Amino acid sequence: MSEQQVRQAVDHAIAAYDPGTAALSVQLSGGALPRLLQTVAALGLAGAGLYLAISFHRSPSIAPPGDPFTGLQKVFAVLPGVFVLMALTIAVTCARAAWVLRTPRFVAEEQWGLLRQVLTQLSGQEPGSSRPLDIEAGLRRDLITHPSGVSLTRGVTRDGRMGPPWPDAYDVAKRVRQGRRALVVMTVFASVFLLVGVLIFLLFIAAGQLTLIPLLGGISVFGAILSHISQRCDRLLVSYPSTMPGEEEPRELGWEDVDTASLPAWCDARRRERHWNLAAIVFLIEFVVAVLAIFASVMLNQTAFSTSSSSHEAHTHALIWNSVLVLVIITTALATVVIGRHWIQQKDNELRHQAGLI
Repeated sequence: MSEQQVRQAVDHAIAAYDPGTAALSVQLSGGALPRLLQTVAALGLAGAGLYLAISFHRSPSIAPPGDPFTGLQKVFAVLPGVFVLMALTIAVTCARAAWVLRTPRFVAEEQWGLLRQVLTQLSGQEPGSSRPLDIEAGLRRDLITHPSGVSLTRGVTRDGRMGPPWPDAYDVAKRVRQGRRALVVMTVFASVFLLVGVLIFLLFIAAGQLTLIPLLGGISVFGAILSHISQRCDRLLVSYPSTMPGEEEPRELGWEDVDTASLPAWCDARRRERHWNLAAIVFLIEFVVAVLAIFASVMLNQTAFSTSSSSHEAHTHALIWNSVLVLVIITTALATVVIGRHWIQQKDNELRHQAGLI
């Protein structure tokens, strides 16, 4: 049988395929629907940002010429435009992901089964794999996907089951490189928030008004993003992940699923993962404090966006207010670190005790 006949048979089978009248919940791809909703939400945010940009552009300036707040109003006019660009970028990314995932899983599985059926009818036998049996059994890595070609060894858990297949040196190096690239991209993205916070802070200083809220907000967002994304670069976390690929979705690993030889390193990885999460939580708490400080300043009629002339009394009040804000930030950060480290140590001891390491 020629190649052309095989192609014609496959094309005819695909053209005659009918997915049938499945339920709407089944016809909609589970991966594409959330991406589609995210696209709509991002477009809505872009529309809101565009409306704000037009409103700032049309609104008359309330600051006299030469006032430092004239530059601040220009910044507020530019920020919605930056927000619109970011929202459109997210919308395009989500729309592309929705298009890639548009085919429901059951359709893909039925088409794959149909292809195997056609090939079986044409060849008279089940289609086999061209890869060697030891690669199919997972005893040796495929040189196409794993150029290092090392053997895959799996340990035994305490109850006699096979442990998870940990990434080899090639996989770890590859994922660390990918994590570093993602870290660079997210650093550039987070730097936008930091630069905006520093710029607004300097504009307030030039206007004679001292407020640390913009600087605090920029630093907290910058630190939270970097703390979260830095986990992808951690070689220990990449070598011993907390999840493994499953049939439908990633499967969470417990200590009973880990082989005995890898248990100490796996417990160390879980402890380091909690430390990274603690760092992100500290920055998020600082952001919450900044938001609460904005509401508090508005309630106290000492909002940072006030354009009134500063007197000696107002300057003293602002100095006291910022001193209290710094004290609250330091106190909450230290309390979070102390409580978090105690909780991490307790969870680590519990995990190691359950695993029989202590």
